[in-house]
Amino acid sequence: MDAANDKTQTFQNQTFKTEDLSIELNCQGDTEYTKVSYPVKYGLFSRLETHEYIFEFNLNHEIRHAKSKKKSWIHPSEWLKRTIGNDWVYYSTGGYSGVYEALGEYYLPNLMYPTNSLLGGKPFNREGNRSDCQELASDYRTITEHGFA
Repeated sequence: MDAANDKTQTFQNQTFKTEDLSIELNCQGDTEYTKVSYPVKYGLFSRLETHEYIFEFNLNHEIRHAKSKKKSWIHPSEWLKRTIGNDWVYYSTGGYSGVYEALGEYYLPNLMYPTNSLLGGKPFNREGNRSDCQELASDYRTITEHGFA
């Protein structure tokens, strides 16, 4: 197909920064599935980043991914993903080699329901105070609408 008949629409990436936050519009992720050992983002999305959090949104402004940058976050390579059913899944590396050897995948999905967790991972129900995962999953609207720490 030649360029004159190509109906693919492209969007200009834009970035807006202040001292407290960064907003990136029209971030372009990969268009084809690739099995790699790091998180791959697909499609077109926007990113809001503060000193403590990273949020990614789809084109309908619905949250898609969230991650804390706090020291208490379980692992810097792990993130939360919101499903179309509005459930949250925490993607754990599980030490990479153990998860990959057991499942053939680099990340282990941990569901927010304790009865549905795979291989015993419970990032939503960690010991002590409310976990960062639980905080982000339940309070992301408050965090994004009412200010940033």
